[in-house]
Amino acid sequence: MLSIDFSAYYSVDIESNLVVKQSSGQLDANIKNYIIEHLVNIHQEEDIRKYSIKQNQSTQVLTCMNQILETDIDESKFEYAQQIVDRLLEKEVETQAKINHLNNELQKGGLIITHFTNESRKFFVIAKVHFIDVRMESNFEKEKATPEKEHMLKAIIIPIDNNSVTYETEENYALVTDSTKSKGSLAATFWWKEFLELNVIITDKDNTNKAFNRIDGYLRKKFFDQEYKMDYFFSRNSLISYMKSSPSFTFNTAVDSIMGDFSTLDYISELPTNEVKEAEKTKIIEEIKRLNKNKNDEIIFDGNFAIDKKAIKAKMKKVIKLDTSISLTLDDEIQNLRDKIVAGTDEKGNHIKIYSEQGYNEFK
Repeated sequence: MLSIDFSAYYSVDIESNLVVKQSSGQLDANIKNYIIEHLVNIHQEEDIRKYSIKQNQSTQVLTCMNQILETDIDESKFEYAQQIVDRLLEKEVETQAKINHLNNELQKGGLIITHFTNESRKFFVIAKVHFIDVRMESNFEKEKATPEKEHMLKAIIIPIDNNSVTYETEENYALVTDSTKSKGSLAATFWWKEFLELNVIITDKDNTNKAFNRIDGYLRKKFFDQEYKMDYFFSRNSLISYMKSSPSFTFNTAVDSIMGDFSTLDYISELPTNEVKEAEKTKIIEEIKRLNKNKNDEIIFDGNFAIDKKAIKAKMKKVIKLDTSISLTLDDEIQNLRDKIVAGTDEKGNHIKIYSEQGYNEFK
Protein backbone atom coordinates (compact mmCIF):
# COMPACT_ATOMS: atom_id res chain seq x y z
CA MET A 1 0.00 0.00 0.00
CA LEU A 2 1.29 3.45 -0.96
CA SER A 3 1.18 6.41 1.38
CA ILE A 4 2.67 9.81 0.46
CA ASP A 5 3.54 11.10 3.91
CA PHE A 6 4.97 14.49 2.86
CA SER A 7 5.43 16.41 -0.38
CA ALA A 8 6.36 19.94 -1.39
CA TYR A 9 7.31 21.66 -4.64
CA TYR A 10 9.58 24.69 -5.09
CA SER A 11 10.55 26.76 -8.11
CA VAL A 12 14.29 27.39 -8.24
CA ASP A 13 15.38 30.42 -10.29
CA ILE A 14 19.17 30.77 -10.63
CA GLU A 15 18.98 33.97 -12.69
CA SER A 16 16.93 35.79 -10.07
CA ASN A 17 18.58 33.93 -7.16
CA LEU A 18 15.12 33.11 -5.90
CA VAL A 19 13.24 30.15 -4.44
CA VAL A 20 9.44 30.13 -4.39
CA LYS A 21 7.22 27.52 -2.76
CA GLN A 22 4.44 26.72 -5.18
CA SER A 23 1.15 25.47 -3.80
CA SER A 24 -2.44 25.10 -4.94
CA GLY A 25 -4.99 22.35 -4.77
CA GLN A 26 -4.41 21.38 -8.40
CA LEU A 27 -0.60 21.63 -8.18
CA ASP A 28 -0.44 19.55 -5.01
CA ALA A 29 -2.60 16.87 -6.66
CA ASN A 30 -0.38 16.90 -9.77
CA ILE A 31 2.78 16.61 -7.66
CA LYS A 32 1.37 13.59 -5.86
CA ASN A 33 0.48 11.99 -9.20
CA TYR A 34 4.04 12.65 -10.38
CA ILE A 35 5.44 11.01 -7.25
CA ILE A 36 3.26 7.94 -7.83
CA GLU A 37 4.16 7.69 -11.53
CA HIS A 38 7.88 8.51 -11.42
CA LEU A 39 9.40 8.47 -7.92
CA VAL A 40 7.92 5.54 -6.01
CA ASN A 41 10.03 2.94 -7.84
CA ILE A 42 12.97 5.13 -8.83
CA HIS A 43 15.33 3.10 -6.61
CA GLN A 44 15.04 0.33 -9.22
CA GLU A 45 16.49 2.44 -12.04
CA GLU A 46 19.47 0.82 -13.79
CA ASP A 47 21.53 3.99 -14.40
CA ILE A 48 22.05 4.80 -10.75
CA ARG A 49 24.99 5.09 -8.37
CA LYS A 50 25.12 4.14 -4.72
CA TYR A 51 26.66 6.53 -2.18
CA SER A 52 27.17 6.21 1.55
CA ILE A 53 25.93 8.16 4.53
CA LYS A 54 28.36 7.52 7.34
CA GLN A 55 27.19 6.52 10.80
CA ASN A 56 25.72 9.59 12.53
CA GLN A 57 26.70 11.76 9.57
CA SER A 58 25.20 15.22 9.99
CA THR A 59 25.06 17.53 6.99
CA GLN A 60 22.63 20.34 6.28
CA VAL A 61 20.44 18.39 3.86
CA LEU A 62 20.44 15.18 5.90
CA THR A 63 19.72 17.10 9.10
CA CYS A 64 16.75 18.85 7.47
CA MET A 65 15.45 15.51 6.19
CA ASN A 66 15.51 14.06 9.69
CA GLN A 67 13.85 17.16 11.12
CA ILE A 68 11.06 16.80 8.56
CA LEU A 69 10.64 13.18 9.62
CA GLU A 70 10.66 14.00 13.33
CA THR A 71 8.26 16.93 13.52
CA ASP A 72 4.47 16.69 13.36
CA ILE A 73 4.04 20.39 12.65
CA ASP A 74 3.42 21.08 8.96
CA GLU A 75 4.78 24.61 9.16
CA SER A 76 8.06 23.29 10.56
CA LYS A 77 8.29 20.62 7.84
CA PHE A 78 8.08 23.30 5.16
CA GLU A 79 10.67 25.45 6.94
CA TYR A 80 13.17 22.58 6.87
CA ALA A 81 12.27 21.84 3.23
CA GLN A 82 12.92 25.49 2.43
CA GLN A 83 16.43 25.17 3.91
CA ILE A 84 17.11 22.23 1.57
CA VAL A 85 16.02 24.23 -1.47
CA ASP A 86 18.01 27.28 -0.34
CA ARG A 87 21.13 25.14 -0.18
CA LEU A 88 20.49 23.79 -3.68
CA LEU A 89 20.12 27.33 -5.03
CA GLU A 90 23.39 28.35 -3.34
CA LYS A 91 25.29 25.42 -4.86
CA GLU A 92 23.72 25.92 -8.30
CA VAL A 93 24.67 29.60 -8.31
CA GLU A 94 28.25 28.67 -7.36
CA THR A 95 28.37 25.97 -10.05
CA GLN A 96 26.94 28.28 -12.71
CA ALA A 97 29.65 30.82 -11.95
CA LYS A 98 32.28 28.11 -12.49
CA ILE A 99 30.93 27.04 -15.90
CA ASN A 100 30.00 30.44 -17.35
CA HIS A 101 33.24 30.57 -19.31
CA LEU A 102 32.24 27.32 -21.05
CA ASN A 103 29.00 28.93 -22.30
CA ASN A 104 27.08 26.23 -20.44
CA GLU A 105 24.00 26.65 -18.30
CA LEU A 106 22.50 24.47 -15.61
CA GLN A 107 19.08 23.33 -16.70
CA LYS A 108 16.23 25.17 -15.05
CA GLY A 109 14.07 23.14 -12.74
CA GLY A 110 11.84 22.86 -9.75
CA LEU A 111 12.45 20.70 -6.69
CA ILE A 112 10.16 18.03 -5.30
CA ILE A 113 10.82 17.01 -1.69
CA THR A 114 8.88 13.99 -0.48
CA HIS A 115 8.90 10.92 1.69
CA PHE A 116 6.52 8.02 1.28
CA THR A 117 5.75 4.47 2.33
CA ASN A 118 5.35 1.81 -0.33
CA GLU A 119 4.54 -1.73 0.80
CA SER A 120 6.26 -1.21 4.17
CA ARG A 121 9.40 0.28 2.56
CA LYS A 122 9.98 3.94 3.34
CA PHE A 123 12.04 6.34 1.22
CA PHE A 124 12.99 9.99 1.30
CA VAL A 125 13.34 11.46 -2.20
CA ILE A 126 14.53 14.80 -3.51
CA ALA A 127 14.04 15.23 -7.25
CA LYS A 128 14.88 18.13 -9.52
CA VAL A 129 12.39 18.28 -12.39
CA HIS A 130 12.75 20.12 -15.67
CA PHE A 131 10.67 23.10 -16.70
CA ILE A 132 11.14 25.34 -19.70
CA ASP A 133 9.91 28.79 -20.66
CA VAL A 134 7.48 28.67 -23.60
CA ARG A 135 5.22 31.07 -25.42
CA MET A 136 1.66 29.81 -25.17
CA GLU A 137 0.06 29.84 -28.62
CA SER A 138 -3.30 31.01 -27.31
CA ASN A 139 -2.01 34.30 -25.85
CA PHE A 140 1.76 34.31 -26.58
CA GLU A 141 2.44 34.87 -22.90
CA LYS A 142 5.47 33.19 -21.39
CA GLU A 143 4.59 30.32 -19.07
CA LYS A 144 6.24 27.26 -17.62
CA ALA A 145 5.93 23.85 -19.23
CA THR A 146 7.32 20.45 -18.29
CA PRO A 147 8.70 18.41 -21.22
CA GLU A 148 7.49 14.85 -21.59
CA LYS A 149 10.95 13.38 -22.14
CA GLU A 150 13.75 13.60 -19.56
CA HIS A 151 11.45 15.56 -17.27
CA MET A 152 13.40 14.41 -14.22
CA LEU A 153 16.86 15.95 -14.10
CA LYS A 154 18.34 14.54 -10.90
CA ALA A 155 17.18 12.60 -7.89
CA ILE A 156 18.39 11.21 -4.58
CA ILE A 157 16.65 8.27 -2.91
CA ILE A 158 17.42 7.33 0.71
CA PRO A 159 15.75 4.50 2.65
CA ILE A 160 14.21 5.55 5.94
CA ASP A 161 15.01 3.32 8.91
CA ASN A 162 13.64 3.92 12.41
CA ASN A 163 12.23 7.23 11.14
CA SER A 164 15.71 8.42 10.15
CA VAL A 165 17.90 8.68 7.04
CA THR A 166 21.11 8.61 9.11
CA TYR A 167 21.72 5.60 11.30
CA GLU A 168 23.23 5.61 14.78
CA THR A 169 24.65 2.08 14.58
CA GLU A 170 25.51 1.60 10.90
CA GLU A 171 25.92 3.35 7.55
CA ASN A 172 22.94 4.10 5.36
CA TYR A 173 23.08 4.55 1.61
CA ALA A 174 21.76 6.99 -0.95
CA LEU A 175 20.98 6.28 -4.60
CA VAL A 176 21.65 9.08 -7.08
CA THR A 177 20.53 9.42 -10.69
CA ASP A 178 21.17 12.23 -13.18
CA SER A 179 19.58 12.36 -16.63
CA THR A 180 21.36 15.61 -17.54
CA LYS A 181 24.81 14.06 -17.81
CA SER A 182 26.14 13.86 -21.33
CA LYS A 183 26.38 10.42 -22.95
CA GLY A 184 28.98 8.37 -21.14
CA SER A 185 29.58 10.87 -18.34
CA LEU A 186 28.89 10.92 -14.60
CA ALA A 187 26.32 12.54 -12.34
CA ALA A 188 26.93 16.24 -11.69
CA THR A 189 29.44 16.62 -8.86
CA PHE A 190 27.64 19.62 -7.40
CA TRP A 191 24.53 17.45 -6.89
CA TRP A 192 25.96 14.52 -4.91
CA LYS A 193 29.12 16.05 -3.41
CA GLU A 194 28.45 19.73 -2.79
CA PHE A 195 24.68 19.84 -2.33
CA LEU A 196 24.08 16.45 -0.71
CA GLU A 197 27.61 15.89 0.75
CA LEU A 198 27.62 12.15 0.10
CA ASN A 199 30.53 9.70 -0.05
CA VAL A 200 31.31 7.20 -2.80
CA ILE A 201 30.88 3.58 -1.64
CA ILE A 202 32.37 1.52 -4.47
CA THR A 203 35.53 2.98 -6.01
CA ASP A 204 35.83 3.34 -9.76
CA LYS A 205 38.55 0.67 -9.76
CA ASP A 206 36.31 -1.83 -7.96
CA ASN A 207 33.36 -0.91 -10.19
CA THR A 208 35.48 -1.46 -13.30
CA ASN A 209 36.75 -4.84 -12.13
CA LYS A 210 33.36 -6.09 -10.99
CA ALA A 211 31.51 -4.86 -14.07
CA PHE A 212 34.03 -6.43 -16.45
CA ASN A 213 34.10 -9.74 -14.56
CA ARG A 214 30.30 -9.99 -14.34
CA ILE A 215 29.71 -9.14 -18.00
CA ASP A 216 32.59 -11.32 -19.21
CA GLY A 217 31.26 -14.22 -17.11
CA TYR A 218 27.78 -13.75 -18.55
CA LEU A 219 29.09 -13.70 -22.14
CA ARG A 220 31.11 -16.87 -21.52
CA LYS A 221 28.12 -18.71 -20.07
CA LYS A 222 25.75 -17.44 -22.76
CA PHE A 223 27.92 -18.13 -25.79
CA PHE A 224 31.17 -20.02 -25.10
CA ASP A 225 29.58 -22.68 -22.89
CA GLN A 226 26.88 -23.24 -25.52
CA GLU A 227 29.49 -23.84 -28.24
CA TYR A 228 29.19 -20.38 -29.80
CA LYS A 229 32.78 -19.70 -28.92
CA MET A 230 33.54 -17.12 -31.61
CA ASP A 231 30.49 -15.17 -30.46
CA TYR A 232 32.04 -15.06 -26.99
CA PHE A 233 35.44 -13.86 -28.20
CA PHE A 234 33.80 -11.27 -30.46
CA SER A 235 31.56 -9.94 -27.66
CA ARG A 236 34.44 -9.93 -25.18
CA ASN A 237 36.50 -7.99 -27.71
CA SER A 238 33.68 -5.41 -27.94
CA LEU A 239 33.54 -5.22 -24.14
CA ILE A 240 37.27 -4.42 -24.01
CA SER A 241 36.86 -1.81 -26.76
CA TYR A 242 34.02 -0.12 -24.85
CA MET A 243 35.89 -0.11 -21.55
CA LYS A 244 38.99 1.33 -23.24
CA SER A 245 37.26 4.08 -25.23
CA SER A 246 34.42 5.23 -22.97
CA PRO A 247 35.20 7.61 -20.09
CA SER A 248 32.47 6.10 -17.94
CA PHE A 249 30.12 3.14 -17.75
CA THR A 250 26.36 3.21 -18.21
CA PHE A 251 24.28 0.18 -19.11
CA ASN A 252 22.72 1.67 -22.25
CA THR A 253 26.05 2.65 -23.80
CA ALA A 254 27.65 -0.62 -22.68
CA VAL A 255 24.96 -2.82 -24.21
CA ASP A 256 24.96 -0.80 -27.45
CA SER A 257 28.73 -1.14 -27.75
CA ILE A 258 29.02 -4.81 -26.77
CA MET A 259 26.02 -6.28 -28.59
CA GLY A 260 25.49 -3.75 -31.39
CA ASP A 261 22.55 -4.85 -33.52
CA PHE A 262 23.32 -8.55 -32.80
CA SER A 263 23.86 -9.15 -36.54
CA THR A 264 27.35 -10.61 -36.08
CA LEU A 265 26.27 -13.30 -33.61
CA ASP A 266 25.82 -16.85 -34.91
CA TYR A 267 23.80 -17.56 -31.76
CA ILE A 268 21.11 -15.11 -32.92
CA SER A 269 21.26 -15.79 -36.66
CA GLU A 270 20.65 -19.52 -36.13
CA LEU A 271 17.40 -18.98 -34.23
CA PRO A 272 14.38 -20.16 -36.26
CA THR A 273 12.22 -17.02 -36.69
CA ASN A 274 12.50 -13.24 -36.49
CA GLU A 275 10.06 -13.25 -33.59
CA VAL A 276 12.26 -15.64 -31.62
CA LYS A 277 15.36 -13.62 -32.53
CA GLU A 278 13.84 -10.34 -31.30
CA ALA A 279 12.68 -11.96 -28.07
CA GLU A 280 16.16 -13.36 -27.43
CA LYS A 281 17.79 -9.98 -28.13
CA THR A 282 15.48 -8.33 -25.58
CA LYS A 283 16.21 -11.08 -23.07
CA ILE A 284 19.99 -10.65 -23.43
CA ILE A 285 19.76 -6.86 -22.96
CA GLU A 286 17.62 -7.27 -19.84
CA GLU A 287 19.94 -9.94 -18.42
CA ILE A 288 23.02 -7.77 -18.91
CA LYS A 289 21.29 -4.82 -17.23
CA ARG A 290 20.60 -6.96 -14.17
CA LEU A 291 24.21 -8.06 -13.72
CA ASN A 292 25.06 -5.32 -11.21
CA LYS A 293 22.68 -6.74 -8.58
CA ASN A 294 22.56 -10.05 -6.76
CA LYS A 295 19.47 -12.17 -6.15
CA ASN A 296 18.65 -10.07 -3.07
CA ASP A 297 18.64 -6.90 -5.21
CA GLU A 298 21.83 -5.67 -3.54
CA ILE A 299 24.16 -3.61 -5.73
CA ILE A 300 27.39 -5.37 -6.77
CA PHE A 301 28.64 -2.57 -8.99
CA ASP A 302 27.14 0.82 -9.79
CA GLY A 303 25.15 1.46 -12.95
CA ASN A 304 27.18 4.62 -13.58
CA PHE A 305 30.89 5.06 -12.81
CA ALA A 306 34.16 6.36 -14.28
CA ILE A 307 36.05 3.51 -15.94
CA ASP A 308 39.48 2.94 -14.40
CA LYS A 309 41.77 2.57 -17.41
CA LYS A 310 44.57 0.90 -15.44
CA ALA A 311 42.14 -1.68 -14.11
CA ILE A 312 40.76 -2.47 -17.55
CA LYS A 313 44.25 -2.77 -19.02
CA ALA A 314 44.90 -5.69 -16.69
CA LYS A 315 41.71 -7.37 -17.93
CA MET A 316 42.61 -7.30 -21.62
CA LYS A 317 45.04 -10.20 -21.68
CA LYS A 318 43.48 -13.54 -22.63
CA VAL A 319 45.62 -16.68 -22.98
CA ILE A 320 44.21 -19.51 -25.11
CA LYS A 321 45.98 -22.88 -24.87
CA LEU A 322 46.50 -24.36 -28.33
CA ASP A 323 48.38 -27.48 -27.27
CA THR A 324 50.85 -28.53 -24.59
CA SER A 325 53.57 -26.19 -25.84
CA ILE A 326 51.78 -23.39 -27.73
CA SER A 327 49.47 -20.67 -26.42
CA LEU A 328 47.74 -17.79 -28.21
CA THR A 329 47.74 -14.56 -26.19
CA LEU A 330 45.22 -11.79 -26.92
CA ASP A 331 46.76 -8.64 -25.43
CA ASP A 332 44.22 -6.04 -26.48
CA GLU A 333 41.09 -5.50 -28.50
CA ILE A 334 41.39 -6.90 -32.03
CA GLN A 335 40.03 -5.08 -35.05
CA ASN A 336 37.97 -7.32 -37.38
CA LEU A 337 38.41 -10.29 -35.06
CA ARG A 338 36.21 -12.67 -37.07
CA ASP A 339 38.22 -12.00 -40.22
CA LYS A 340 41.62 -12.14 -38.52
CA ILE A 341 41.25 -15.45 -36.64
CA VAL A 342 39.35 -18.19 -38.46
CA ALA A 343 38.74 -21.78 -37.32
CA GLY A 344 38.68 -24.52 -39.94
CA THR A 345 39.28 -28.17 -40.82
CA ASP A 346 41.40 -29.72 -43.55
CA GLU A 347 42.85 -33.16 -44.37
CA LYS A 348 45.31 -32.81 -41.48
CA GLY A 349 42.66 -31.96 -38.90
CA ASN A 350 41.23 -28.97 -37.03
CA HIS A 351 43.17 -25.72 -37.10
CA ILE A 352 42.96 -21.97 -36.68
CA LYS A 353 44.10 -19.57 -39.35
CA ILE A 354 45.51 -16.22 -38.22
CA TYR A 355 45.93 -13.47 -40.80
CA SER A 356 49.06 -11.59 -39.78
CA GLU A 357 51.68 -9.88 -41.92
CA GLN A 358 54.04 -9.76 -38.97
CA GLY A 359 53.48 -13.41 -38.10
CA TYR A 360 53.89 -14.42 -41.73
CA ASN A 361 57.28 -12.71 -41.90
CA GLU A 362 58.37 -14.55 -38.77
CA PHE A 363 57.40 -18.01 -40.01
CA LYS A 364 57.72 -17.94 -43.82
